[in-house]
Amino acid sequence: MSDEDRVYNLIGLAERAGKAVSGADAVKASLLRGKARILICTRDISRGTMDKILTAAERGAREGKEPALYSFGESERLGMSMGRPPRTVLAIEDKGFAEGLAQILDGLNEEDADERK
Repeated sequence: MSDEDRVYNLIGLAERAGKAVSGADAVKASLLRGKARILICTRDISRGTMDKILTAAERGAREGKEPALYSFGESERLGMSMGRPPRTVLAIEDKGFAEGLAQILDGLNEEDADERK
């Protein structure tokens, strides 16, 4: 199984466990409450949605609760992994799921950086 597939599978598990929040408004609320541990925005997110999310993340960060931010995947596949329509933004509110996803996503980012060299 590829690392990309592992990310989508872990997101699906987090969704079924009730530890994932998706959609711009729900993610924004999670950020403002300081609940989001990791934030994933798809590569096809609109600029307007990204601006709303980053503003909320900055406000949450002022209170010492800044989640890790990753750009990953496409909205169609993200939504499918969660059993939902296409999603462009996702927050994970559980420490264990967040750490597992961060570990895989950090590895993917390193691979991407190596390929660009």
